[in-house]
Amino acid sequence: MKNGRGSKYNWPALKLQYFQAPTLHVEEFIRGAIGVWNGNMSKQTLGWRAGKDVYLAEQARLALEKFKKDSAKQIADTLQTMSFVVSREADRLLDSPRPKTRDIKHIWEMARTEGGMPTRISKMDMDLSPAKFDEARKTFDEKFNENSNKSNATSGKSNEGKGKQGVSRKPKSR
Repeated sequence: MKNGRGSKYNWPALKLQYFQAPTLHVEEFIRGAIGVWNGNMSKQTLGWRAGKDVYLAEQARLALEKFKKDSAKQIADTLQTMSFVVSREADRLLDSPRPKTRDIKHIWEMARTEGGMPTRISKMDMDLSPAKFDEARKTFDEKFNENSNKSNATSGKSNEGKGKQGVSRKPKSR
């Protein structure tokens, strides 16, 4: 790459090519572009590597900004579409005298899917292990037994004496 102004090489054009090239090492780039590397070239390319680092950082920042802008637009479009669909479904359900559970569940699943959340929640998905779940049930039963004379919710046994059933029976009419 010769320069017509007296110097042997067009250093500004080589610098621009180096910034745009995938090669990080200046010496490697110059050897590929010109074919030689000497002390004069080392002086001419002083600071190119630091300049390329700044250039690459700026390119990465611009690419990230573009990605954020594009993804924000895509998310906004998706939310707008989802909002329309859910509001249309909700209006349809409100017009019916009694909405069906299946329809309500369908809207719930659509909203959860768009939000990236699971649509099926089981006992294991909760933050409770089965042992904690059983422990919570036992605590509930104990509190329930303290406040009531009714039968235990899990075992069906009476809270008072062995002879009682826990649920009063209606006397037979004669």
